[in-house]
Amino acid sequence: MSYPEQPSELIDLANISFPAGSQLHINGLEMLALLFIALATLMALYRLIFGPTNPDRIVSADALNVIAIVIICIIAALFQSILYLDVALIYGVLSFAGVLALARAIESGKKGDGS
Repeated sequence: MSYPEQPSELIDLANISFPAGSQLHINGLEMLALLFIALATLMALYRLIFGPTNPDRIVSADALNVIAIVIICIIAALFQSILYLDVALIYGVLSFAGVLALARAIESGKKGDGS
């Protein structure tokens, strides 16, 4: 196995760019989808901050996690890289485990109150 002698031969993941002369074109349907994603993000953030109960906040946190996964998938499509899909899959599993742990903590808190 040979190692690169120059640092410029390494893959630079932080410097991602589109090919020269290409532009990012978003059609009307994609713009509408991005608008709906932004609207869903704002509604979930509102419920997370002003939710009347803790379960409402848990559901909104889960919704924000799903929105984050969708955004990662959109980035994968824009950059045409399947690496981001692996990141989205791992993030989805970890966020599910986190939401499940929070739900169990809330449920055990209700039983401990004696009511």
